[in-house]
Amino acid sequence: MDIEARARAYSQNLSETDREILSYILEHKEEVTKLGIAELSQLVHASKSSIIRLTKKLEFKGFSEMKFYLEQSMDKQQVSSYSEQALMQLQKQDLEQTNRLIQQTDFTDIIYAMYQAETIYCYGTGFSQKNSLSELSQAMMYKGKRILTFPAKREFDMNMPLISRKDLVIFVSLSGETDAIKENIDMLTLRKIPTISITNLIQNYLSDKAMYNLFYSASPIFLTSQMKDEFYSFISLKLVIDTLIRKYFEYVR
Repeated sequence: MDIEARARAYSQNLSETDREILSYILEHKEEVTKLGIAELSQLVHASKSSIIRLTKKLEFKGFSEMKFYLEQSMDKQQVSSYSEQALMQLQKQDLEQTNRLIQQTDFTDIIYAMYQAETIYCYGTGFSQKNSLSELSQAMMYKGKRILTFPAKREFDMNMPLISRKDLVIFVSLSGETDAIKENIDMLTLRKIPTISITNLIQNYLSDKAMYNLFYSASPIFLTSQMKDEFYSFISLKLVIDTLIRKYFEYVR
């Protein structure tokens, strides 16, 4: 969840002072990312403790994490604006960045965890994510691996007691911030059950909690300047899934 979304979600908990500080931050994002907390304190005429309290109310760990999200938000706006001019170039950028991430990733422990698992459980947070997992499921079954993909959270919840440390759970998400499955993630972490997260390239709750992480680059596309809703292509996610399948086939061979 980016800073604008957090501002909307927690607006009822903010005081007048909080709102004034937040208003300045949102209007001067680039400037704030270069400031220390003491400098921002002077500019907004508020104490450092007031700024820290605001970051906590927005569920950031602190001022530094909030600045990180500000930078991510700025990058997202720049990409969205550019995508209106060159959608095919944006596709190329996503694929190239995802490929670089793949080249930089050591798959050894991930593939070994998949190989050792008695059962691989999979959950995708959206339609496209579930489709990608269906390809992984077919490939794993072809190699004789027992794999179960949950069509909905209800089925995931029902099977939670059956999942053990001998198994593996793979999550595929765009934001990695789906509130509905945070309880499941926390319980799996508590029980020390191996998990793999596959998410968009941004710091998120799911990747922080998972034992292993894979990332893809998916930039939002605005088809017209008037559109507020974001559309995402998951071609780069398919590249990660395809790589995971090929790496696994190489290992078992």
